[in-house]
Amino acid sequence: ILIQNIYCQINQQWKWVYPMPQGNTLNWVKTFSATHWIAAGNNGTFIRTTNAGASWDIFTNAGGTSPTTKQGKNLYTGWFFDASTGLVCGINKWIARTTNGGTNWDSIGTLVTDDYTVFEAMHFINNATGFIGGGLVILKTINGGLNWTALPGINASVRCIYALDENNIFFGTTGYFLKTTNGGNNWITYSTGIYYTNEILFSDINTGFICSNGGTIFVTTNGGVSWVSKETTLSSSNSIYKTYLPYGNSFIENFNGTVFPPSGWRAVNVLGNSIVWVRSTTGPHSSPASALIINDCNISTGGGLDWLISPQIHINSGDTLSFWMKPLLTGFTDSLCVRVSASDTALSSFTTRVLYLADGAGYPASSVWTNYKVSLNSLAGQNVYIGFKHQDMCGDGIFLDDVSVISQTVQSLKLYVIGDPNDIAFTTNLGDNWTKISILEPFQKYSSNWNSMSMVGSIWAMCGYDGIFNVSTNNGTNWTTKNNRLVGSIFYDVWCFNGNGKVWAVGSQSSENSSDQVLYSSNGGVTFQPQTVSGSKSTYESICMVNENTGYICGSYGAVRRTFNSGQTWDSLFTSIPNNNYLNKIDFVNINTGWVFSSSTNAGGPIWKTTNSGLIWTAQSLTDTASGGKSISTADMINENLGFCISQNTLVHMTTNGGNNWSAKTPRLYSGFIYEINMVSASAGYACGTGKLFRTTNQWASYDTIIMPFTHGFSAIKWLDMNNGFAASGNGFVLRTTNGGNVWEFMLTSVSGVNGMFVKAIDTAYIVGGYGNILKLGRGPVGTTTSWENNIPEQYYLGQNYPNPFNPVTEFKFGLYNKAKVSLKVYDITGRLVQTYFDNLELNAGTITVKFDGSNLASGVYFYTLFVDDSRINTKKMVLIK
Repeated sequence: ILIQNIYCQINQQWKWVYPMPQGNTLNWVKTFSATHWIAAGNNGTFIRTTNAGASWDIFTNAGGTSPTTKQGKNLYTGWFFDASTGLVCGINKWIARTTNGGTNWDSIGTLVTDDYTVFEAMHFINNATGFIGGGLVILKTINGGLNWTALPGINASVRCIYALDENNIFFGTTGYFLKTTNGGNNWITYSTGIYYTNEILFSDINTGFICSNGGTIFVTTNGGVSWVSKETTLSSSNSIYKTYLPYGNSFIENFNGTVFPPSGWRAVNVLGNSIVWVRSTTGPHSSPASALIINDCNISTGGGLDWLISPQIHINSGDTLSFWMKPLLTGFTDSLCVRVSASDTALSSFTTRVLYLADGAGYPASSVWTNYKVSLNSLAGQNVYIGFKHQDMCGDGIFLDDVSVISQTVQSLKLYVIGDPNDIAFTTNLGDNWTKISILEPFQKYSSNWNSMSMVGSIWAMCGYDGIFNVSTNNGTNWTTKNNRLVGSIFYDVWCFNGNGKVWAVGSQSSENSSDQVLYSSNGGVTFQPQTVSGSKSTYESICMVNENTGYICGSYGAVRRTFNSGQTWDSLFTSIPNNNYLNKIDFVNINTGWVFSSSTNAGGPIWKTTNSGLIWTAQSLTDTASGGKSISTADMINENLGFCISQNTLVHMTTNGGNNWSAKTPRLYSGFIYEINMVSASAGYACGTGKLFRTTNQWASYDTIIMPFTHGFSAIKWLDMNNGFAASGNGFVLRTTNGGNVWEFMLTSVSGVNGMFVKAIDTAYIVGGYGNILKLGRGPVGTTTSWENNIPEQYYLGQNYPNPFNPVTEFKFGLYNKAKVSLKVYDITGRLVQTYFDNLELNAGTITVKFDGSNLASGVYFYTLFVDDSRINTKKMVLIK
């Protein structure tokens, strides 16, 4: 039986094939249970699993759209109140909120005007009140993140933030620590000399910690007046995490398990009524759940008097019972009585009352979580059952969470520090001594810096650079990795034969001691494995496979390698090419005849040719002597005689005799840089550069400049013919056209950049990028996404959607008569933002068609609004009927 993980990649036409489930850096993680974890990171990435990683949902919509990268904004932290409701924040003053576990996100507006503000710190003290920090701003919310106001007096860049309550708030910045004891009315500043303040945490008003680089944390025991450095023995430290260790025979129940009552507990109604305590996931004190007794004031039918009884617990001298409680509603005269039985769980046996809460007698007056502690010292030496009896006097019901027996009144702090690729370090004495815990799965192939950790009981989850994600279910004793990254290479080129066959990606070494610059799949990207390039330290920039078995790669140090067995071995070709040449392009027209091209201006070349499968190489040169004319940026050979290359001064050169002579085509294409040339015939082809796409039909004797949707560097192009082609930008955006560039589809990839691309068909293609990422084009039909057309209207306009009403897909158009920054947003009838297509994205003049899919929305009226350069152009109404 073959067991394969399932990865549901949402909002993407380009699907991750390596690594899986995805490869973007993750900056924040949250653990709800042994099976339910979420994480957020770069390029708007939000991932979710509810079955311990057997399947994942990968979303790219949590970060809106960055006006610079045109991908989702980088997300640096988050906070979830329960499994459904939470927030994330990041660059470009971005804050977003979800109420359905991350499927959809609403952008949260603030009064922050600086678009360059980066929110990288967030902390909530309860489900209503929290803080976000970044730039010269700290924001506060008192309604769960729906609205935010700025705290006054912030004059330092906020790197990290922590709050004990609404009054005591702390934040770190370069070289300084700042705090307030009155909710931000006044700030006290202390010099720390700490340059890197990655994370801050306080256990009380005096004791605090700052994580810094190089495996160092700093500790204060006097409220930040002075700080002492503590070496953790780790190579780096990105974040800190605290737990409290009660001594002796402690007990804790947080009601996080899916079975209720938990093992050993009883939920009892006095008259045997079915209305008893239940498990609730609505706003627990600690996610994902709490206990709840619902309303029923009819005592005559058994409602209103319900018991929740613990298992048997041994009580030691000095023990304290601690629990958190909040009412569902307020203004009633309900009560909670805590009683103890030393014999059994019969209700009549609970004769000892240890706490009574009623109206005017300690019962909370507002719907916020309140902590209650009561001494059990009088019961020392006994084994007891603890019963929570709630009496509903036509009132409200209560939530109960985090019930514990603390074996001494002063708890012991256990502090964890993460960041190092291999270990966690923890201390129980404020950093004087540290213990390491290995965090890697046995034989784990790849690790990097870890950015975030989350704990629920014995379940620990960690995430970090390049998508790494590890989980322990036994308090860190053993770990499993949930990301299959094998190497840390950066890939520069890719080659495939079809969508289901052999695929190669080439790039850099993953470490100084490796020779794993080639990654190979035999099944269209379902699985990958590294291929050894024995003894090689080169970075390989280009691959050319002549057939499924024979191919060539080239790269730095003048290196050329060859395989005759699909890459099982890559043989070194001893050439006359000086090793100070950087070979950036290799092109073979058959198994014997090929060329390599150098971007260096060193001795020899910059072109070398072989006619005997690489055994002998002959140098070729260009006639151009102008600046940049002795180095090649890109090339494309048509056959044994005809070929084209472009020098770094953007002159096109052509040979008709196999490279013996190269003639320059004048004038230069433009003053920028050309990244790739792609000829589709002996006469016609394309070349791309910084914000430019050029086309010729006469061997570059003349050319046209094709207007693109936005001005950005296009790093790669691939054309099947003069009509069907792709253009990839250095920021990770891919465009597709079927009519020679008059209309372009926008295709989000969610990666930071595209270095190389290979296209086999209009629906079969691969891209590779930074940090070792490989994505494959999903087989969706052409024309199912947002597209841009070079059809310039006379004015800005927003058209009516069609069809209308619709189910579930419709489309609408808008026009730009000039280059402008565009935002297009969809709202429901209440004004809630449900979709953002552009977020201040700069587009060239043209007509844009947007495909709107309401599959995840309820029937109803929706509105879509176009903003151009921050001015509202128009709002239209559309009706979804399912």
